[in-house]
Amino acid sequence: MHHAFSFTATIPIIAVLCGVSIFAYWSTFFAGELRQGNSMKTANRMGAASILILSTVFVLVAIFFWRFGKDFLTAAFGGGLPSEIGSSAYYFILTSMQVGSPAFAVFLVASFVFFWPVIMAETTLQPPRTMFAWSFDGILPAAVTKVTRRGVPITATVITVALSILAYAWAIYWAKNFFQVLVYATLIQLITHLLVAISAITFPYRRTALYKASVSTHEIGGVPLMVVAGCGSIFTTVFLYWAYFHYPFFGLVGHKQNLVYWLVGAVAFGLIWYVGAKMVRRGQGVDIDKVYAEIPPE
Repeated sequence: MHHAFSFTATIPIIAVLCGVSIFAYWSTFFAGELRQGNSMKTANRMGAASILILSTVFVLVAIFFWRFGKDFLTAAFGGGLPSEIGSSAYYFILTSMQVGSPAFAVFLVASFVFFWPVIMAETTLQPPRTMFAWSFDGILPAAVTKVTRRGVPITATVITVALSILAYAWAIYWAKNFFQVLVYATLIQLITHLLVAISAITFPYRRTALYKASVSTHEIGGVPLMVVAGCGSIFTTVFLYWAYFHYPFFGLVGHKQNLVYWLVGAVAFGLIWYVGAKMVRRGQGVDIDKVYAEIPPE
């Protein structure tokens, strides 16, 4: 073990990495999660995609530290670069200086600049898909699924853009720092992770017939694998909540009340909306609970 290694000092870094890497599950939104539901092919592909994303990041970071050295990177990211450079220690800055080629520097900067429109386009695909699912389940009005002649989900896209602008406005004008934005987004997102984890633990026992009819019936020592995964998800959620509230540089120490408002507000809004939609649909003679009574056919 390296003499400078400190597990205690590593714990908050784990929380930082989890806060970013946890969103690798977004690969499932682009992998046809409802296709081939009667086999494990899609599930395995989605898992492989997430692992590939994280593995690539780890490999590139390892190469970065190997080539530049831990001491240099620590000093560079700690503000040790000469002020004449006029930039932080971004990867394309350091790599360009090492190669010493203006053309290569332009290429790296361009790859960084043009990356964002692409990732934003992909990210914008996710909320409309969710809105369509909610609409099909009867939770949102059918008007949300309106599309143009070319098949563009215009209504859902407009809602997504409007909500994104509000989120950006909050991040820019009201949030105190980047860590607060990251922490708030992660902790609110973890509410859904916790609900899915609880569902995974209870599903084999509360919906035994549906569980046995599914393809996720693998067991470890007689315990359903999804129960093990659900317990792991709960452990991860508890760890992240503890870490974000424990370490001051995440911005929650002394400002917990604001986060509580956001968390409680998000949960309350979801419950009120669902109950309201259920009552409206019931008045129309539709029981939206029937949506979860069986596994949809392939």
